[in-house]
Amino acid sequence: MPRRREAGDAALVEGVYDHLVTEELARRLAASELQPLVEELDEADAHQRLTRHLAREIERALGGLPHEHRVQRASAVTAALLDHLAGIVAEGEPLREQRLDPPPRQLLALHRGAVPSRPASPLGITTLLTRSRSEPALGHELAREIAIADRIDALVAFITVGGVRAIRSALHDFARRPGSKLRLLTTTFTGTTEVAALDELARLPGAEVKVSYDTRRTRLHAKAWLFHRDSGLTTAYVGSANLTQTALGSGQEWMVKLAAGDLPHVIDKFSGTFETLWNDPEFETYRPEDTSERERLRLALSGERGPALRDEHLVSLRPFPFQEAILDRLAAERAIHGRRRNLVVAATGTGKTVIAAFDYQRQLARHGGVAPRLLFLAHREELLEQARRTFRYVLQDGSFGELLTGRSEPKRYDHVFATIQSASSERLRALGPQHVRHVVIDECHH
Repeated sequence: MPRRREAGDAALVEGVYDHLVTEELARRLAASELQPLVEELDEADAHQRLTRHLAREIERALGGLPHEHRVQRASAVTAALLDHLAGIVAEGEPLREQRLDPPPRQLLALHRGAVPSRPASPLGITTLLTRSRSEPALGHELAREIAIADRIDALVAFITVGGVRAIRSALHDFARRPGSKLRLLTTTFTGTTEVAALDELARLPGAEVKVSYDTRRTRLHAKAWLFHRDSGLTTAYVGSANLTQTALGSGQEWMVKLAAGDLPHVIDKFSGTFETLWNDPEFETYRPEDTSERERLRLALSGERGPALRDEHLVSLRPFPFQEAILDRLAAERAIHGRRRNLVVAATGTGKTVIAAFDYQRQLARHGGVAPRLLFLAHREELLEQARRTFRYVLQDGSFGELLTGRSEPKRYDHVFATIQSASSERLRALGPQHVRHVVIDECHH
């Protein structure tokens, strides 16, 4: 069998390498005109590098055995290697117990009743799914993975009703099993996610959904699934497919399927990173039975889709020349005269709220793109809704701002649109006068 091309096989050319220096490679380095840069193995990961090197050589050797009786001969070689390894390492006896019980077989399932279904792709070997004709649809593979998972962690940017529908049966069967648990992280970025899709997922028994509303700092675009299995056959999917009908069906999506069987350190990194994100306060628990949370999600998604979908005349929202003049005057009052309490007097319908929003946008630019804490006060709730919508259009941030009214309570108190009556709430007062950097009072003569 031809030897797989390694660094020692190919012609040595100038460039970077990441290979163990074998005796063969050392001879070629000595004969090369190029200057090698070598270093000793790091104690922390030396065992992983040596294991991979040994595994490649064993695979090459066993693959080169004649086809006739290959399984029996390969298992005999495996047993001999385990015996030899057991003889040269401490506590080697457990290694001998890993010899194959004849004849060579493999365990595919433990079950009561019906035999569980399996994905078409292997569970113990990392592979790449490219949606070729010979491969099953991604939705089919995810459904099969869900069917045999004990716990699921998913990080998916965009989730639609069609995507949920593609794996609905598998998800409901999974949720009915005792001890099953689904954790899902998603975002309002671009407004693609659909409220009804998150509602269905969040209402599954054992399911938790968290949403990031901060699309200005963190534009989450990940698509990844982790299927935990108590048997140790944990798998993960990382790639381009969102939870949409197209992605799981006919879409030309590429996904790497990682297996704990051959890349346990990558699975561990996935799990640890997901845990960090899950505990990040940026991701907030979504409960569809909470009408205020559901409305917040709806408005955030709607705002992310852009004003063109709702108010066509606001697509090219820009200050008029007379508004620009007012904005420049405000800037001059602050910068030249140090006056930070400013009154804008303008006729009804001339866009004082628009001026306030663009003035705040300029403050944001002065703070390096970080939005300073804002308090916007008005005497009616409908005015607050209109003002927050205007700020969202100007800032191009569909999740900007929280309402503080008799019916709504902010979670962060970073950018609050409050009624005069609610502004006296104990929570807002407890934050202190230094908490807010920018205050806008609408109709201050009231």
